[in-house]
Amino acid sequence: AQKQTYPVVVHTEIDYRRAAKLGDHLVVEGSLDRVERARFWCAFRITRPQDDTLIAECRQMLALIQM
Repeated sequence: AQKQTYPVVVHTEIDYRRAAKLGDHLVVEGSLDRVERARFWCAFRITRPQDDTLIAECRQMLALIQM
């Protein structure tokens, strides 16, 4: 915040694999996938641990902007 540089979402990809229902306990795992000079990719997996089902996979590209 002192440098006034903030991340903004530029692109999102979501692959839905299975349906989740209201009340399902879901686990979201996130990781830093790739880093470039002024942008980076984050990856996410959403699973239902009850039956080890993959619900969705997601990637987001974020860019650092100067405010």
